[in-house]
Amino acid sequence: MSIPSRFVRQATLADLIPLGELAKSYRGEAAGLNRFPVDFDKLMKNLATTVVAPEGYLGVLIVDGAIAGVLWGCLTSVPWSTDKMAQDAILFVRKEHRGNGKLLLSDWERWAKQAGASAVCISTASCLETERVCKLYERMGYNLIGHTFFKEI
Repeated sequence: MSIPSRFVRQATLADLIPLGELAKSYRGEAAGLNRFPVDFDKLMKNLATTVVAPEGYLGVLIVDGAIAGVLWGCLTSVPWSTDKMAQDAILFVRKEHRGNGKLLLSDWERWAKQAGASAVCISTASCLETERVCKLYERMGYNLIGHTFFKEI
């Protein structure tokens, strides 16, 4: 049995369709977010915008030549400070490749530091394996600050 080749790289425009397929897997698992229909055109536009924007991060986990995960985030300003912070939108790894999320997080942190961020903020809003993900975040030095609440209106 060979060891799978695993690495993270920045997404390119050529990755948009495979990322759309990955979004379908994410939505299928993230039951709490199923109330939001996927608009494929909007998804493609937002992914493309992130790929070309200097303040956008779209890291893809590649395992054996295929996209197995993604971390989508951006650089933002802290509203009351001149400091910059990197904020995630989605961290998702296909079930069969879970355990590789640390590679995405490490690359995101590297990108954030190079982009001038003084902090990174990541969530577990999808409710996918929350306990396991929180343990990973803690092992990587993250501290829990607050909670996320959701209400349909």
